[in-house]
Parts: sequence; structure tokens; C-alpha cells
Amino acid sequence: MKLKVKDLRKTISEEFLRGIPEFMLRQATTKYVDEIRQHVFKFILENKSTSKIEQRQSIAAANEVLKDLEDKANELLEEQLFQFIKQV
Repeated sequence: MKLKVKDLRKTISEEFLRGIPEFMLRQATTKYVDEIRQHVFKFILENKSTSKIEQRQSIAAANEVLKDLEDKANELLEEQLFQFIKQV
């Protein structure tokens, strides 16, 4: 059985972050991005889109960007906490 580096890193990170399961970090980043999503959608609906089609296209594009942001924020959070745990 081969173990992928990503899976190994995840396991090590969870082990070092005793008491902070990955799903809790994921929930935190999801809440963070959801808050940003609300503001982005409000901006799109009020200022940038003049028709329903433009609104749907803008919202779809924003959702893609925000999903990427959520993934990157979660990775950064895990990495920074891992570095913190190594120092403590």
C-alpha cells in the first residue's frame, strides 16, 4: 500500500494538533468564506449586475473564486498551526 504525501501530511498534522480535528478547521474556514460570500453577493446584486443573467454569471464566478479561497485559507491555517505546534 502506497501512502500519498498529502495523506501523510494530513495524518501528521492531525496528530500534532491534538484536540483540533480537521473538520473543525474546515468549519472555521467555511464560516469565514461564507461571511465574505454574503458581502460579495450583496455588492454584485447592488452594484455590478444590471440583469438577472449578469447576476447569475457573476455569482457563479464569485462562487468559484470563493471555493478556491476557502481551500487556500484552510491549507494556510493548517500550515500555520502546524508550524506553531512545532515551536511550542
